[in-house]
Amino acid sequence: MIIPQYIKGFAVKHIIRCAFKYDYFQGSKITTLKLPDSLLSIGFNAFFDHHIRDLEIPDSVTSIENNAFNHICYDLFHTIKIPANVELDRNIIGEGFTEYYSMCDKQGGTYIREDCWYKKGDNDTWDYYIENGCAVITGYHGNEAEVTIPSEINKIPVSAVSGHYSGFGIFDYVKHEINTVIISEGITKINKNTFIGDIFLHKKKISKVIFPKSLTWIGGDAFIDNNLENIIIPSNVTWIGENAIKNNKINTITLPDSNIHISKYAFSYNQITSIIISDNAVIDDCSFFYNPITDITIGSDVKMGSEVINADKGIKE
Repeated sequence: MIIPQYIKGFAVKHIIRCAFKYDYFQGSKITTLKLPDSLLSIGFNAFFDHHIRDLEIPDSVTSIENNAFNHICYDLFHTIKIPANVELDRNIIGEGFTEYYSMCDKQGGTYIREDCWYKKGDNDTWDYYIENGCAVITGYHGNEAEVTIPSEINKIPVSAVSGHYSGFGIFDYVKHEINTVIISEGITKINKNTFIGDIFLHKKKISKVIFPKSLTWIGGDAFIDNNLENIIIPSNVTWIGENAIKNNKINTITLPDSNIHISKYAFSYNQITSIIISDNAVIDDCSFFYNPITDITIGSDVKMGSEVINADKGIKE
């Protein structure tokens, strides 16, 4: 389908709600679409339930309403080329695109869907977006078993590594085993879902991670469902998010002297037998739930939640 730029001398600026919504009784589904350069907005359900695989939004568009290109088989979508700073409602083309576009600071470009969304960049190995002059890595396309997260990409410093909106990690684009991750100095944040393990296929489970001294933040679910055995938390880390290192194989842990905050279930379902908790730490409910802990040292002025340690293994708080 080609929508003209002018109809009877008037520029086409808006496509109203349900304008081309698929109707079973009125013909076949649209598979290709060219929109006019005069277009400003696309309304609710405007192209709902068609089979458009590759979509290009003109630079003139400033807003797209809910379900505009959504369809029952949303996984048919492959690419969308979109300008910067378009106001998007939720689910314009299916699961997660609006959230990912926002996560990329609404940067213009081509976004590709392969299991989950990523932004096509100028680097064959790493997907990333720019935030405050620094790169935030969101995907890996290499073939190494030992992966080093770089300190810079194309001479842009890397400040963080980030997973995706709904449970996808940066290794979800690769099929081979990744057993070791080395995070370069200068990176300060590991955000939510970054290195989430594959609990179903038992692949991409990390057994070793080396953190930089610069690290300050480990987000929720960052390393959930992996095979980590021993980790050293750097001294500058002040936050470990909910479920961050849940369901691994860690046996001993020393927390840094950094007024650290450990969120719910952060180290639950491991094999921890010994913990040293530093002064002024905040330990939320169930942080070390379901571990066979036999030895715990607690510093001064520590704030402890309830059921921090599970009594199921015969250990009392």
